[in-house]
Amino acid sequence: YGNINGIYVPGINFELTSRRVLTMDWVEGEKGPWKLDGKRILTVGLQCSVMQVLDTGFLHADPHRGNLLRMPDGRLAYLDFGMMCSVPAEQRFGLVGVALGLQNKDIGLVANNLVKLGFLPDETRLDVVVPALEQAVFEASDGQGASQLNITRLSSAISELSGELQFKI
Repeated sequence: YGNINGIYVPGINFELTSRRVLTMDWVEGEKGPWKLDGKRILTVGLQCSVMQVLDTGFLHADPHRGNLLRMPDGRLAYLDFGMMCSVPAEQRFGLVGVALGLQNKDIGLVANNLVKLGFLPDETRLDVVVPALEQAVFEASDGQGASQLNITRLSSAISELSGELQFKI
Protein backbone atom coordinates (compact mmCIF):
# COMPACT_ATOMS: atom_id res chain seq x y z
CA TYR A 1 0.00 0.00 0.00
CA GLY A 2 3.01 2.22 -0.40
CA ASN A 3 1.40 3.44 -3.64
CA ILE A 4 -1.42 5.18 -1.70
CA ASN A 5 -0.85 8.92 -1.70
CA GLY A 6 0.55 9.90 1.71
CA ILE A 7 1.71 6.39 2.72
CA TYR A 8 5.28 5.13 2.86
CA VAL A 9 6.36 1.51 3.26
CA PRO A 10 10.11 1.08 3.76
CA GLY A 11 12.06 -1.18 1.44
CA ILE A 12 13.33 -4.59 2.56
CA ASN A 13 17.03 -5.27 3.02
CA PHE A 14 17.03 -8.85 1.69
CA GLU A 15 20.69 -9.45 2.60
CA LEU A 16 19.84 -9.01 6.30
CA THR A 17 16.42 -10.67 6.19
CA SER A 18 15.76 -14.28 7.07
CA ARG A 19 12.72 -16.44 7.68
CA ARG A 20 12.39 -15.04 11.21
CA VAL A 21 13.89 -11.55 10.82
CA LEU A 22 12.60 -8.79 8.54
CA THR A 23 15.12 -5.96 8.08
CA MET A 24 13.75 -2.81 6.47
CA ASP A 25 15.15 0.57 5.49
CA TRP A 26 15.57 3.16 8.24
CA VAL A 27 12.78 5.75 8.39
CA GLU A 28 13.09 9.20 9.94
CA GLY A 29 9.90 10.40 11.54
CA GLU A 30 7.86 11.29 14.57
CA LYS A 31 5.56 9.00 16.55
CA GLY A 32 2.00 10.19 17.19
CA PRO A 33 0.04 11.88 18.46
CA TRP A 34 0.85 14.49 15.83
CA LYS A 35 0.05 18.10 16.60
CA LEU A 36 1.01 19.21 13.12
CA ASP A 37 -1.30 17.72 10.50
CA GLY A 38 -2.63 15.02 12.85
CA LYS A 39 -6.15 14.91 11.41
CA ARG A 40 -4.85 14.47 7.85
CA ILE A 41 -2.39 11.76 8.93
CA LEU A 42 -5.20 9.94 10.77
CA THR A 43 -7.40 10.15 7.67
CA VAL A 44 -4.65 8.74 5.44
CA GLY A 45 -3.95 5.93 7.92
CA LEU A 46 -7.62 5.07 8.20
CA GLN A 47 -7.98 5.04 4.40
CA CYS A 48 -4.98 2.73 4.13
CA SER A 49 -6.28 0.37 6.83
CA VAL A 50 -9.75 0.18 5.27
CA MET A 51 -8.24 -0.50 1.84
CA GLN A 52 -6.07 -3.26 3.31
CA VAL A 53 -9.11 -4.97 4.82
CA LEU A 54 -11.49 -4.52 1.89
CA ASP A 55 -9.17 -4.77 -1.11
CA THR A 56 -6.96 -7.80 -0.56
CA GLY A 57 -7.81 -8.75 3.00
CA PHE A 58 -4.11 -8.78 3.87
CA LEU A 59 -3.32 -6.16 6.47
CA HIS A 60 -0.90 -4.79 9.02
CA ALA A 61 -2.33 -6.16 12.26
CA ASP A 62 -0.40 -3.95 14.70
CA PRO A 63 -0.76 -0.29 13.63
CA HIS A 64 -0.08 1.39 17.00
CA ARG A 65 1.77 4.69 17.46
CA GLY A 66 5.14 2.94 17.74
CA ASN A 67 4.64 1.38 14.29
CA LEU A 68 3.45 4.55 12.57
CA LEU A 69 5.66 7.56 11.91
CA ARG A 70 4.92 10.96 10.43
CA MET A 71 7.81 11.53 8.07
CA PRO A 72 9.31 15.03 7.62
CA ASP A 73 7.64 15.24 4.17
CA GLY A 74 4.22 14.55 5.76
CA ARG A 75 3.79 10.93 4.67
CA LEU A 76 2.71 8.25 7.11
CA ALA A 77 5.22 5.41 7.36
CA TYR A 78 4.12 1.92 8.39
CA LEU A 79 6.77 -0.03 10.31
CA ASP A 80 7.15 -3.50 11.81
CA PHE A 81 5.39 -5.97 9.56
CA GLY A 82 5.91 -8.84 12.00
CA MET A 83 2.19 -9.16 12.67
CA MET A 84 0.05 -9.43 9.55
CA CYS A 85 -3.48 -10.75 9.16
CA SER A 86 -5.56 -12.26 6.37
CA VAL A 87 -9.30 -11.64 6.20
CA PRO A 88 -11.11 -14.04 3.85
CA ALA A 89 -13.45 -12.57 1.21
CA GLU A 90 -16.58 -13.87 2.97
CA GLN A 91 -15.64 -11.99 6.14
CA ARG A 92 -14.78 -8.85 4.16
CA PHE A 93 -18.23 -8.97 2.53
CA GLY A 94 -19.77 -9.43 5.99
CA LEU A 95 -17.98 -6.32 7.26
CA VAL A 96 -19.24 -4.36 4.26
CA GLY A 97 -22.75 -5.65 4.99
CA VAL A 98 -22.54 -4.44 8.59
CA ALA A 99 -21.33 -1.00 7.45
CA LEU A 100 -24.04 -0.73 4.78
CA GLY A 101 -26.68 -1.83 7.25
CA LEU A 102 -25.63 0.82 9.75
CA GLN A 103 -25.47 3.50 7.06
CA ASN A 104 -28.93 2.60 5.75
CA LYS A 105 -30.45 2.04 9.20
CA ASP A 106 -31.13 -1.59 8.23
CA ILE A 107 -30.46 -3.44 11.49
CA GLY A 108 -31.75 -6.67 9.94
CA LEU A 109 -28.89 -6.50 7.43
CA VAL A 110 -26.47 -5.81 10.29
CA ALA A 111 -27.76 -8.79 12.27
CA ASN A 112 -27.64 -11.15 9.26
CA ASN A 113 -24.03 -10.20 8.67
CA LEU A 114 -23.17 -10.59 12.36
CA VAL A 115 -24.35 -14.20 11.97
CA LYS A 116 -22.20 -14.63 8.83
CA LEU A 117 -19.20 -13.18 10.68
CA GLY A 118 -19.69 -15.55 13.62
CA PHE A 119 -20.53 -12.87 16.19
CA LEU A 120 -23.96 -14.42 16.52
CA PRO A 121 -24.56 -18.19 16.42
CA ASP A 122 -26.32 -19.65 13.36
CA GLU A 123 -29.38 -20.50 15.45
CA THR A 124 -29.83 -16.88 16.60
CA ARG A 125 -33.44 -15.76 16.62
CA LEU A 126 -33.15 -12.61 14.55
CA ASP A 127 -36.76 -11.75 15.40
CA VAL A 128 -35.48 -11.15 18.97
CA VAL A 129 -32.02 -9.75 18.18
CA VAL A 130 -33.03 -7.18 15.55
CA PRO A 131 -35.43 -5.21 17.80
CA ALA A 132 -32.85 -5.28 20.63
CA LEU A 133 -30.12 -3.95 18.31
CA GLU A 134 -32.48 -1.34 16.86
CA GLN A 135 -33.17 -0.10 20.39
CA ALA A 136 -29.43 -0.06 21.24
CA VAL A 137 -28.60 1.96 18.10
CA PHE A 138 -31.54 4.30 18.75
CA GLU A 139 -30.40 4.99 22.30
CA ALA A 140 -26.70 5.29 21.38
CA SER A 141 -27.54 7.87 18.71
CA ASP A 142 -30.21 9.77 20.64
CA GLY A 143 -32.63 8.67 17.94
CA GLN A 144 -30.64 10.29 15.11
CA GLY A 145 -29.26 7.15 13.44
CA ALA A 146 -25.81 5.86 12.62
CA SER A 147 -24.38 9.24 11.61
CA GLN A 148 -24.71 10.41 15.24
CA LEU A 149 -23.79 7.07 16.82
CA ASN A 150 -21.92 7.22 20.13
CA ILE A 151 -19.70 4.12 19.87
CA THR A 152 -19.00 4.02 23.61
CA ARG A 153 -22.73 3.97 24.42
CA LEU A 154 -23.41 1.41 21.68
CA SER A 155 -20.59 -0.82 22.91
CA SER A 156 -21.95 -0.65 26.44
CA ALA A 157 -25.48 -1.52 25.25
CA ILE A 158 -24.21 -4.42 23.15
CA SER A 159 -22.15 -5.72 26.07
CA GLU A 160 -25.32 -5.80 28.16
CA LEU A 161 -27.14 -7.64 25.36
CA SER A 162 -24.30 -10.11 24.80
CA GLY A 163 -25.17 -12.14 27.89
CA GLU A 164 -28.84 -12.37 26.95
CA LEU A 165 -28.39 -12.90 23.22
CA GLN A 166 -25.23 -15.03 23.06
CA PHE A 167 -23.01 -12.50 21.25
CA LYS A 168 -19.33 -13.24 20.78
CA ILE A 169 -17.35 -10.03 21.31
